[in-house]
Amino acid sequence: MKENKYTLVINQIKEFTSDENNLIANLANISAVLFQNLYHITWSGFYLIEKDDFVLGPFQGKPAKARISRNESIFGKCLSENDTIIIKDIHEYKEHMICDPDTNSEIAVPLKNDGLTYGIMYLGSYKTNDFDETDKTNLEYISELISSKNSIHFQSR
Repeated sequence: MKENKYTLVINQIKEFTSDENNLIANLANISAVLFQNLYHITWSGFYLIEKDDFVLGPFQGKPAKARISRNESIFGKCLSENDTIIIKDIHEYKEHMICDPDTNSEIAVPLKNDGLTYGIMYLGSYKTNDFDETDKTNLEYISELISSKNSIHFQSR
């Protein structure tokens, strides 16, 4: 069931981004496609690296913190490990930064350009233990699609 949902999501993302190379425009559509099509999502969006912070990019969901330190929360862990991070229960993750009290699990996927992380794709869920290897695999694929499409240069870490 989840894999079928991702097939739909990926096809929609490819359709919306096929003729567009602007990163911000593509991130805006991708965050909307994820938010509208995946189950239990409280927030979907992007943070891009600017100097020592992650700066809020396009998203869907409740208002969010505009800047997050590169060392904070799931974002810092994703950056330091340069890998996707899944938090199955945010209430058991001591570095969790409460932005939306309705979120119970989360996933952060690095956006990479030439192996260097320039941003994070983040999704939160109402459900505990909602994200798994299927999400990881598909969201990493979406991250690769994003990085292959961008037309601007990034300040990587």
